[in-house]
Amino acid sequence: MVTCTYDNLNMEIDRYENWSSKCMRIKLNLMHNAVEEKYGSIPYQHSTERIFIYTSFKDLIRCSMVCKKWYSLLSDEDSIIWRANFEDAGTRHFRNSKHLSELQTFRSKALAYECAWNGQDASKNIYIKDDCLTLHRKPVAQSSDGIRGKTGFLRGQHYFVVIFQ
Repeated sequence: MVTCTYDNLNMEIDRYENWSSKCMRIKLNLMHNAVEEKYGSIPYQHSTERIFIYTSFKDLIRCSMVCKKWYSLLSDEDSIIWRANFEDAGTRHFRNSKHLSELQTFRSKALAYECAWNGQDASKNIYIKDDCLTLHRKPVAQSSDGIRGKTGFLRGQHYFVVIFQ
């Protein structure tokens, strides 16, 4: 067992990310081999595309870093892969949001959904509209409220626009 301290935290995070990426690569190669074994020789791009349609958003981002072929396949932000990922049954209310009109590609819309507010992790005085992007706070004297997003971030700069009405 490895003890994780503040000094070696970044090293442990990098080690975990490398391990996670390696596991994803193995899992997707096994899926591709199983499809090829069952249906014979299918064109590589077509079979990989079919597998990616059923892959989660986070895993698609990881897959784009596996090899150049997958990167080029996933770099088309309006492809059938990103469309299928975005048009999941869970995004029905989100798809009708007025905020999405500013976003042009299905990948950016899927990213917006992944980074939306998490209604399961909010104070009792906060509620979220069906579009998952708008929250309302019921003002209560001498209380503080908080809410988290669906996705947490470890690195980088992330900006949110908050409009008070």
